Amino acid sequence: MIVCFDTNILLYRFDLDSPDKRAIAGRIVDYVLRRGTPLPAQIASEFLAVVHRKRLLPPSSARETIARIQRCCPLALVKIEDLIAASELAETFQVQYFDALICVVSRRLGAHVLFSEDMHDGLRIDGVTLINPFNPTNAGALAELLDAPPQG
Repeated sequence: MIVCFDTNILLYRFDLDSPDKRAIAGRIVDYVLRRGTPLPAQIASEFLAVVHRKRLLPPSSARETIARIQRCCPLALVKIEDLIAASELAETFQVQYFDALICVVSRRLGAHVLFSEDMHDGLRIDGVTLINPFNPTNAGALAELLDAPPQG
């Protein structure tokens, strides 16, 4: 199954103050990288913006992280159709526009699951199910998704 993740998952991958979340985020990021799943380029942009603003990593380390992701996973640029669809989804589902944009691009890339801490856990938007991997009630689904053998 194709999964994507929101920017907060990538940020938690480097969060020394939240070891449990860091471990879960690490599993998700590694899963996606091993499979070479394309990711919305917006994730890279938001990651770099937050790292710079909050000084979570040295900028050179953040850039190398994005370069490593790009070597494994193509970054998909936003299309005009994505912008329009995201606006409609944000209005319909009462979610933040940029969250809706990640959903739209993830779906275009073939994702069925989008891991995110700050979107509506369990909501299905445009064929993509939002899952908060840090919610203990999702532990079984998380393990099932991440431990499944690759298809194809």
